[in-house]
Amino acid sequence: MPELPPSRPASEPTFYSYMIANDQILRVFRCVVEQLNMLSPLPYDQVLALNGRLADAFSAIPLHLQRQESDHSNHPIELVAQRIQLDMFYHKVMCVLHRRYMSDGLKLREFHLSTVACIRSSLALLECQRLLNGKECRGHHKWYMFSVSNHDFILAATMLCLYLTRDNRSRSSEENMGENESVHMDINHSEIQKALEASHAIWSEVRDTSKEAHKAFSILDYMVGNRLPQYKFV
Repeated sequence: MPELPPSRPASEPTFYSYMIANDQILRVFRCVVEQLNMLSPLPYDQVLALNGRLADAFSAIPLHLQRQESDHSNHPIELVAQRIQLDMFYHKVMCVLHRRYMSDGLKLREFHLSTVACIRSSLALLECQRLLNGKECRGHHKWYMFSVSNHDFILAATMLCLYLTRDNRSRSSEENMGENESVHMDINHSEIQKALEASHAIWSEVRDTSKEAHKAFSILDYMVGNRLPQYKFV
């Protein structure tokens, strides 16, 4: 009786590599959505458990599908897009998982992980937006035409604006200054401001390409103009 050949290692590039890696993150995302839709608040130990599962799924992505920091000019554009999309999916799930506890992390040390996770993943999402809008991808992948990706980038910008607003308030409060020390050490306001400025410029550039893009630009323009008047966005 003929036998099936042995399975290929996950590190070997195949036609299904992207779908398998995406499915691993999707399974965690389903659990996150199910838990968040429950009537009772999700206990924080379960948030941490899902955080661990998500981290494991992300670390299991084969090397050839991991987003590279180097120039992508020598790589197939389809591969570059898959890397960015996997990165976006992971950081989106991270934001959805931790956003309920993000503000609490500014007051209570036990929730600092959620604050830092939300900000770092939000920054990573806006970096993905910058990459998709770059010369390597722009002509092949019109990201701004899709409401799902637009929503992800607006989610990231919203969380960054919320953090700056809440953190500025807590910094001015004497009773919270000592409690927020570790968060301030990990998160740089100027880095957040630069990311928001870059995203605002990108949305301004593509806002006339579709209704979705124009709507996204209007939302971000309102947030940075009305919620963060102390920052200057051109």
